[in-house]
Amino acid sequence: MALKLASALSVLLPRNLRKVCVPALRLLFLLLFCLLLSACQSRDSADYIFDNYLYRLSNSLQVEKVSALPAYSLLSYPARRDLQKDIPRININLLEFLRLSECELQRHVGQRNGALGRVMGATQQLIYDAIFLSLAKQCLTQLQADSALANTLETAYKHKQKYLPASIWNASFASKEFSYLFSLGAKPLTLTAAKEQPLQLINSLKQLQQGYLQLLEGGLFNEGLIDKPLPDKKTTAVFLDNIESYYQVIESSKRLGEIRLSLQTATYNLQQADRALYERIEYLPLCQKQQTNSQFTIVDNVFHKYYIGQVQPYLAALHQQSNSVFLEIDGLLSLQQAPSNIVSFWNELYRNDDGEWQRFNRAIKTHTLNWQALLKQCGMLPS
Repeated sequence: MALKLASALSVLLPRNLRKVCVPALRLLFLLLFCLLLSACQSRDSADYIFDNYLYRLSNSLQVEKVSALPAYSLLSYPARRDLQKDIPRININLLEFLRLSECELQRHVGQRNGALGRVMGATQQLIYDAIFLSLAKQCLTQLQADSALANTLETAYKHKQKYLPASIWNASFASKEFSYLFSLGAKPLTLTAAKEQPLQLINSLKQLQQGYLQLLEGGLFNEGLIDKPLPDKKTTAVFLDNIESYYQVIESSKRLGEIRLSLQTATYNLQQADRALYERIEYLPLCQKQQTNSQFTIVDNVFHKYYIGQVQPYLAALHQQSNSVFLEIDGLLSLQQAPSNIVSFWNELYRNDDGEWQRFNRAIKTHTLNWQALLKQCGMLPS
């Protein structure tokens, strides 16, 4: 664009001056264009913070820019079709049987057989199944034991009981909301966003974990279920009434994708900075006999103004936010029987020693040790 503008303006010049002025015009507009782009880059962005830090650091250390390290690639969240669990339908016309009874379950089953019931999403299906189990238990206490209706209902009850964990899984990690939450079609967090804890997301994940734990530990999956107590009805009802709002929060941002991209950006740039520091530590000591000098003053200024003043606050905020969100995700995942593809994905992201989370933590530790080693050469250690 800058070159086109320079060429257009050159038409206004006399023909004998064009050869002299056109190159100068092109250079001028190119410089202005670059300045404009840099001005548009937010000083709050991760890219700006780290680019500025690397530039200042390499200049102060007087180290030639080393070739860029290859950034580690991020695994994509598994496709929903590969995560969803099959739940067989039970071929029992319960509605016909329940017409003979006074059970509240009759109305609930009737809704399922309606037009809206046939197109239930995973969350609606889970709500239906959880309410079915609660109402079926009540109904069984009202029916004559060993009657045809009681036996039929108990068969349906045990079927729902068996596949409720799969229903919970499909409504959580196999859902469109979680797929969106982990989407990498995002940008790294800004410093402002990193400092602001996503409290609504953390609370929603926590509520899902508590609600699902209550369903899973409430006797719903044990043998002899009919003699087991159900979870507290009031608490469970509140959870089921609010579950949709929790998922709306989860789907409101690509926060896990943003966090992962932020970890990748931070890890990569810290490793780049470490290469510059290592050059001075090992091959070109900054100070001799621990005596400070004029160059040390420049490096020390970069350390305090750009690393301590800008990079470190970003790293601290990112660590705190990531840790809070990861703990809730890990807790929710630990409740369930996850398929191997999501286990491998989560291990690579969070649980493995060489996963994304631990690489980030090691990068911070290594960078801190390199700064300590460099400053120690000058008889100075950061407090």
